[in-house]
Amino acid sequence: MKPKQRRPRTLGLVILAVAALGSVLPAHARFEPAPGRDVLAFPPLNAEAPHFARVFDGVRAGDAEATGRGFKEGDEILLAAYAFLHPQSPRLGDDAVLDRLLRLLGLRFDAHAAGERLNDISGVFQTMYAYALLKRHRPEAVAGVAEAWDAGARAHADFVLEDRATLFRGGGLLADLWLNGDIRLTLGAHFAGVALGDAEVRRATAAALDGLMTRAVTGDGGTHYVGFHPECPTYHNVSIAAMAWWWTLSGSPTMHAAMEATLPHVPLSVEPSGFQEQSSSIAYKHSYNGIRGRHAALLKSHLFGDRLNRFFGQEVEAEPHPEYTLLQAIHFRPGVEPLAPPDGFVVHDRSIAGPRGRFGSWGFVGVGRDPQVRPPEHPGEPAGVEGAMCGKGTFVGAFLTGPMLRNGSLHAALDAVTVRVRHARGEETDRARGRKHRFLAQDEETATLARPGFGSLATAYTLSERTSSRADGPWGPGIPWTGRQLWLMTPQRVVGLVQLRADEDTDAYGTDARVMLTSGRRKVSGERRDFVETAADRWSFGDLRLAVRGSSFGGLVSVERFGITGSPADDFAVQLTLSDQAALPAEERTAYTGGSTRWAILESHHAGWPAADRAENLLPGDDRFAVLEVAEAGRAFRLVHNLTDRPQAYAATAATAHALASVQREDAAGAETRRAEGGAVDLGFELPPHGHAVVVFSDDPADHAAATPFYEDVFPLAASGSQRAPTE
Repeated sequence: MKPKQRRPRTLGLVILAVAALGSVLPAHARFEPAPGRDVLAFPPLNAEAPHFARVFDGVRAGDAEATGRGFKEGDEILLAAYAFLHPQSPRLGDDAVLDRLLRLLGLRFDAHAAGERLNDISGVFQTMYAYALLKRHRPEAVAGVAEAWDAGARAHADFVLEDRATLFRGGGLLADLWLNGDIRLTLGAHFAGVALGDAEVRRATAAALDGLMTRAVTGDGGTHYVGFHPECPTYHNVSIAAMAWWWTLSGSPTMHAAMEATLPHVPLSVEPSGFQEQSSSIAYKHSYNGIRGRHAALLKSHLFGDRLNRFFGQEVEAEPHPEYTLLQAIHFRPGVEPLAPPDGFVVHDRSIAGPRGRFGSWGFVGVGRDPQVRPPEHPGEPAGVEGAMCGKGTFVGAFLTGPMLRNGSLHAALDAVTVRVRHARGEETDRARGRKHRFLAQDEETATLARPGFGSLATAYTLSERTSSRADGPWGPGIPWTGRQLWLMTPQRVVGLVQLRADEDTDAYGTDARVMLTSGRRKVSGERRDFVETAADRWSFGDLRLAVRGSSFGGLVSVERFGITGSPADDFAVQLTLSDQAALPAEERTAYTGGSTRWAILESHHAGWPAADRAENLLPGDDRFAVLEVAEAGRAFRLVHNLTDRPQAYAATAATAHALASVQREDAAGAETRRAEGGAVDLGFELPPHGHAVVVFSDDPADHAAATPFYEDVFPLAASGSQRAPTE
């Protein structure tokens, strides 16, 4: 409903606008919000921003069409509020803009007052902030609807504080936080409190924003998704935008520090060619939509003068996303020269707690972070409180990039590898989480290793029945099956031994090892690649190669095309399944003896490299150790994984053509280097429970380097601070 009102004259608007801004910044000065600033005072816009003249183009003044839903209209609400009220707006006081703004707000407040869409993250922050701005700066514009809209604001604030109560009690519970959603809901509740003059709502929400959501940053700049799982690429932009608005409006020093801590994320996780891997995301958010943190990176380059982030953000500077249009105009910083990130490295990425490798067009990740348990960055979180998230659907990923296509440079990706148990008949309709299969991980015991020339991962885990992203309470016991995986990642390939063990006598409609590949999404990113069998157990997928180097599953090998996000119109992805059944889907249950194990060795590599010379499971069926040996040009590796919950001593004599062997362990400061004699070397070492070691055979001393590389070792400019532009 549009209220009756009298429009103040232009001179009056100018006086009000200058008062709202407080002061006009001199040319070339940058806006730095002071802690405790008035959240309803307008931050100035920087007229030097390349898109300054088009900041308010997204306001559809005069357009009667509105739904009261969706992110586009949510972004338009904020643009319209600034267009109508901001002193630097060329549309200051424009009646057509006000009409549009009131229509957009009215639809949202009508829903909220009726108790509907109170958790609509697409626009609650923008709605409540815009209403608070109008009540402060143009109260007569909303006088006729204030009572009804106050009711909607109250309904939203009460809902958030009750529904997400764990965020507002005792410093907040990180295990239950849904960062990219909860930060928007909390901002909405905060500005509802501002509009209502409710000091308690403002206090509670500000405490959560400053005290809880600033903790949701992992090592090397990642942020949380739900609970303890790493944020997926799509939502990093969202989380950073919301964090930036809170700092911009409140001057919160803790939020500023949290944003600064995220600086490594994009340079480390986004390829210079324009692709961000998806395998480290939660199982059902492998989106391949081309969103890769560019807008967040550009904003960080403005806020902190960071040249690495500028490299990734520069392509969107002239056309910011509507979510970032105002932020980029407020914080624009000229003179930040892009700095290209390094190439040819393996690091231990603290965000995923595992190795990340970048070698030209080839890259890989090993995901060691456990979303079920308290993260190492936060020892003060309550012990024993499990993360509000389901388990991982893969522990590794690899990819090839190429020329820029639609929304990025992905050529092809090894998206996910897992072992599965089919517990029900019928067609599987959810490849990401499973309705007929169990494969997500829980109670995992995962260890990783990163060295300059390789990475590795070893894990044992229970197959989980938990598939919800917001499940509360304990994760439960899972099912009596154990998944085991042992992976080697090098500049040329990834090779893994995957195993599935029945923990007791049981039955099921079959078991399998599954590999998912993708080249993007139809009409969204990438292009369709043919999946071609080139030899027995070997396939090509564009320039990506896949091979089964050995398997005991012994049943049908099947290939299916599908869409990576489940769209029936998309067939850019491929699923290769190694089953123990002769026909699929099985109609009868199969009996499995406790202790029985199926296994497979899988390899993926670039077409420009040959397959590994050798990839062997040296101890099939062993209860104490899994041992994978891989030989490639110039060197070989033996990965040894302790499968038990007790320390185990491993001893063996290894044949080798190389003069040197070193034992690399995650629990040892240095490598134990030994010289081979007579074409063999004696190996003997102890492994901790569920620990692993990598024996490297090579004549090159560089292959035996024992140091774990981290971000600051590979990105030295970032460590020294000289990647920053000079301060003003």
